[in-house]
Amino acid sequence: FKRSADMRPDETTACLDLVRETSKDDYEQSKSMGGWSDHRKRRELRDKDMRFLLLRRGALRQPSNKSTGIEGFLSFMIDHDSSPRVPVLYIYEIHLKEAMRGQGVGGHTLKVAEGIGAKVGVKKLMLTCLMCNGKARKVYEKFGFALDATSPEEKAMRGRKSKIDHVIMSKNVEGD
Repeated sequence: FKRSADMRPDETTACLDLVRETSKDDYEQSKSMGGWSDHRKRRELRDKDMRFLLLRRGALRQPSNKSTGIEGFLSFMIDHDSSPRVPVLYIYEIHLKEAMRGQGVGGHTLKVAEGIGAKVGVKKLMLTCLMCNGKARKVYEKFGFALDATSPEEKAMRGRKSKIDHVIMSKNVEGD
C-alpha cells in the first residue's frame, strides 16, 4: 500500500506503462474518456489523494534497482458519491500483466480494496468500466459489482439513441 506521494518515479512509470499496455486501445475507443493521453494519465496517477496497491511477484521480495517488480496494481481514492453524499472507495485502475491473469489475483486485489473500504468506513466501492472491456465487467459482476444509479444511460435525442461507452459499477461494503 502506498500513497502517490510515496511512489518512486519508476513505480509511477511502471504503473503508467501497464495501463498503456493493457488499456490504451480501449481508451482510444472511448469518447467519454477523451482518448488516451500519457500526460493526463500520469497526472491522475500522481494525484495527491491517489492510493495504490502494488502487486509484485514474490510476497515481500524487494525489487532490484533495475526493475520495480510491479506485476499489477490497483489505484483508488476515498471520495463521496453524488447526492446524497455517501463515502465511497473509488477504484480508478486495476491492471495485471498477462502472466498474472486467470489466477485469482484480480479478485483477491478487489477483496483487499473492499477490506480497506470497510476499515475506513465507506459505504460502497465504485469503478468505471468501459463497455468494450467485457472481460473486466464479468469479473466485477462475479465479485458483486452491479450498475450504479449514477451510471450513464442511453438517451434518445432527435430520434437517435446516444451510445454509452462506459458504465459506473458499485458494490456495497459491509462494515466491521
